[in-house]
Amino acid sequence: MTELLLPADLVAKLDRLVLQAGSAVRGTKAGQRRGRGAGHSIEFKDHRSYVAGDDLRFLDWNLYGRLDRLFLKLFHEEEDLDLHLVVDTSASMNYGQPEKLPLALQIAAAVGYVGLASSARVRVHTLSADTSAPPLQGKASAPRLLERLSLLEEGGATSLLAGASAVRRAAQRPGVVVLLSDLLDRGGIEEPFRRLGAGRHDVHVVQILAPQELEPELSGHLVLVDCEDGERVEVSASRALLDAYRARLRSFLDTIATAAGRSGFSWMLVRSDADVEQVVLEEMRRRGYLR
Repeated sequence: MTELLLPADLVAKLDRLVLQAGSAVRGTKAGQRRGRGAGHSIEFKDHRSYVAGDDLRFLDWNLYGRLDRLFLKLFHEEEDLDLHLVVDTSASMNYGQPEKLPLALQIAAAVGYVGLASSARVRVHTLSADTSAPPLQGKASAPRLLERLSLLEEGGATSLLAGASAVRRAAQRPGVVVLLSDLLDRGGIEEPFRRLGAGRHDVHVVQILAPQELEPELSGHLVLVDCEDGERVEVSASRALLDAYRARLRSFLDTIATAAGRSGFSWMLVRSDADVEQVVLEEMRRRGYLR
């Protein structure tokens, strides 16, 4: 399971990245945080290879002169950064070909690893019972992070409000929140988004939907069964019905995008058949989640 969640070849690529946070959460986008409780000093910690788009002010020109290679300086700061990984493990995440939950766990593992490597304090939450355990910190905690993710219990109903409440209870200060869910919650998103926004966190919403949800190919008379509450609906999958479904889906996604923008959250839609490397190394870097 560990190798499935975080393959060794992906780890090598993640080691070049740093977890990002806005100015309201952390003081600088170049360094790594370390708890001290007082002062505002920044202390050199390490180097990493330069990646296009990095801040040129933190290049080590002396090292470039010796090795003819570009390296970025990394620093400690006066306060640790908190990363909250909120994973939807409800029954609906087991739907699709491929299912949505495996990709959610892979993304959580990759982002969590970058957080640990960036000296962040990493917590794992779900959208059901409060399963929040003590935070992990440091790259040596990566196996424990993967274990926690692999042991998350599947099933039950989606409750975005439960996930938002878990973060609210655990968060002592503003941090980074990565929510991984299909967002298929009958309770809606307004109140959960309001609670997350009240914490002044940097919130990244990663919505994962299966290809069959985005582009359904159904025909004939069918009985649809809700995988979370068992509700059954009989339908005739006509072209008109599928057109109506697509219109409702577009409206649903527009509502989420609007609510996220109004709350100051970032939002991205990911198919469950997406490649985790493409999501993390390309999309998340492009959107500023990682650098």
